[in-house]
Amino acid sequence: MVSPEQNDPAQERLVDLANATGGAVLVLNADIDGACFNGVRSSLNKICEPGKPEGLSLVLNSDGGSIEFAFRIAKAVRSSCDKLEVLVPARAKSAATLIALAADLILFGQFGELGPLDPQVPDLTSNASRRSPLEIVKGLEFLRNYYVETFEVMVRSVARVRRTRRDMTLSLDSVADLLSPI
Repeated sequence: MVSPEQNDPAQERLVDLANATGGAVLVLNADIDGACFNGVRSSLNKICEPGKPEGLSLVLNSDGGSIEFAFRIAKAVRSSCDKLEVLVPARAKSAATLIALAADLILFGQFGELGPLDPQVPDLTSNASRRSPLEIVKGLEFLRNYYVETFEVMVRSVARVRRTRRDMTLSLDSVADLLSPI
């Protein structure tokens, strides 16, 4: 049985949650990064001091962050208890979704939601430190479609020149005009 240390309504609710689930409660309400990982490890050390709890309820509310630290947090939380329950009152986006997926049970608040997984990679081409690989994929898809459409236009132009028996030099000039932007 846990009792609240102060008259804080949020603290009282967490105590009620711990008493109701019969386990420990850990709140993760931050961006997922190295500092968050260190905070989780420190909290887990305190929770697990008397021994590994049977159950752990992780209240998870985050917009995400580092996929590497999400994996480390999920591993640390998962190994610290026999049964892991993740409660998502509002959001567990991106890397936080990976943490939630380590649970035996995921419970959502009325408006709780998991978010898309969109890992970020270092951006070596601009001042931005990280970017989504999806941007690169979409850019390549655009180029591919542009080249395919341009090639189709060139083939139709050559076919039209052959049908009209125009001069081949004029035909090649037309194709060169189409290729110059490429």
